[in-house]
Amino acid sequence: MERFYELTYLVSAKLEQKEVESIIQKVKDIIKKLEGKIYEELPFYKVRLGYPINKEEEAYLVSFDLFLPAQNVESLKKEIEQEKNILRHIIFKKKAPKEEAKISEEKKPQKPKKVELEELDKKLEEILE
Repeated sequence: MERFYELTYLVSAKLEQKEVESIIQKVKDIIKKLEGKIYEELPFYKVRLGYPINKEEEAYLVSFDLFLPAQNVESLKKEIEQEKNILRHIIFKKKAPKEEAKISEEKKPQKPKKVELEELDKKLEEILE
């Protein structure tokens, strides 16, 4: 049974940006190999850690929302734990998004046109007459 999860992990800040991107791509490939589908990918960014992890004070924070068969979650955890540059990770189940919510975000209402003061005065005069 496919469920909706969030995967968040910290990648060592000692790496170059290209190396971080290659680790992210590797995790994406693992997710696809385990029959998962990435729903949303947030851009990664550098964060200062609340406490040192493996003597590191900073790390890149990476986060995905994904659909994954429930039986493959443990396999995903094991694959991620094998990557030495991933300092910490967490996978937790979330409520699946409704497709209607995504559609409504795409069709945002348009802002009304700005009306000139003169036009407004003309309309008021027409109404009052």
